[in-house]
Amino acid sequence: MLRRVFLFGSCLASAALSERPASAAPISIAAESSVGSRRTDVGDGVCVTAVHVQDPPNFQIPFNNVNEALEVLNQSSTRLTRDGVLSNVFPFINFRNGDLTGRGDFDGDLAFPFSYEAGTTPQNNDRNFAVRVRGYLNVNTASPNSLRTLGIYANDGARLRIGNTLVTVPDLDERRSARMLRQIEYAANGLYPFELVYYQNGSAAALELSGTSLINLDDMTPPTDLRSLGFHILGADAPNHEIYSARSGTVSACVECSSDMSCGAGNYCAKDFGPLPPEGLCA
Repeated sequence: MLRRVFLFGSCLASAALSERPASAAPISIAAESSVGSRRTDVGDGVCVTAVHVQDPPNFQIPFNNVNEALEVLNQSSTRLTRDGVLSNVFPFINFRNGDLTGRGDFDGDLAFPFSYEAGTTPQNNDRNFAVRVRGYLNVNTASPNSLRTLGIYANDGARLRIGNTLVTVPDLDERRSARMLRQIEYAANGLYPFELVYYQNGSAAALELSGTSLINLDDMTPPTDLRSLGFHILGADAPNHEIYSARSGTVSACVECSSDMSCGAGNYCAKDFGPLPPEGLCA
């Protein structure tokens, strides 16, 4: 089986951004990455933490890459001034901001925190925010409907990990591509922690995580719509047995803990989302 990567975009920033990775074998996720047995109850979604920052001086853009978004999320740099934080459970990952030109490939979008759209909580200016999604993929390798290919749509940029395995190589960058497909092979059934980090600078914003049981997708004619390929937003179809906020039950609060010792019952298990020492916002 081949792993297929579809690259899209308008104007490319440089020759380096126009490079396309060669096809390779599917990404293997070891059984040791599973942190629990496969769940059979209905999933509640994922935890989303969003951090808004003030406009940088001299018309600079806040984020040039995912690492700079992580500096804000992890509070490891003072280069940008944080002025808003929201952590909450969302049923799935299909977000856009108030700029309707930023709609992705699927309907039923949720408003990003800090969007300008009326009714958004909290409402802000549609720009300058970083997002971290953490949750668990529920995998049944014996099912013909098992998720074998993941699709990510990100405008401006994103990075996805499953356990300690980096899935997006390279990171998504709208200057190179807003879309990426990755075939995944799981060694065993179970719950697999995943982390999706995203950033938005300005103009249109969108983030979607979708999947399909299909493999060996043809990339000779890159599609412009993942939905037309048979992908669906993970967790959006009822009943949801695909994504969960916790190993068991549901989180009592989406609090990113600095260690398991400081993590209250029902919150994140820090060791699931390493590397060690754990990264994240302290409660």
